[in-house]
Amino acid sequence: FPCPTPFRSVAGFVPLLDSSACCAHGLCEGCFPDLVASRFFILGGSAFLIVLQVPYLERALGMTDRDQRAVWILGTTVVAVICTAAATIPAARLSQRVGRKRVIYAATAISALGMTIAALAPTPPVLALGAVFVGVGGGSFLAVDWALMTDIIPKASAGRYMGISNIATATNGVAAAFVGGLVIDTFSRVVAPEI
Repeated sequence: FPCPTPFRSVAGFVPLLDSSACCAHGLCEGCFPDLVASRFFILGGSAFLIVLQVPYLERALGMTDRDQRAVWILGTTVVAVICTAAATIPAARLSQRVGRKRVIYAATAISALGMTIAALAPTPPVLALGAVFVGVGGGSFLAVDWALMTDIIPKASAGRYMGISNIATATNGVAAAFVGGLVIDTFSRVVAPEI
């Protein structure tokens, strides 16, 4: 889809513009930076949930027994993965009926709800409930994100754009662990300094 708004590029292929103006007219190449950013944050939220379970269970929920923690970490991860897989096909079909952007917005809201539930969880079962929403949101997003991306990027340089998108995929786990670790550490010191 041609972009109705002029844009400049970095390194010849990453459009930088006010993509909200461009996307207001429909799907176009200018929406790509927003899509990559959303991919980074959605996948980062899932990585945050999985990577930082040990300090969260230990500090926030007081679970100091390693074996008990291991069972809950495995269980929460399996729940999130199953929900991710289960949501992909229905989300893809739904996106064909209501549009890809609507499903991406809904997936983002579902993931945000799941992360909020997980962050405020008073018990491990509530944390697992949050993982259900994160999994459903993440699976829905992943099913539709790639399809939307292939709709808006130029076919002649699809490999280049997909490579840029995969930078968001590859770096979000590292960023989530770093930023999430700082957040958990800071929050733990303020809320429960004795731990």
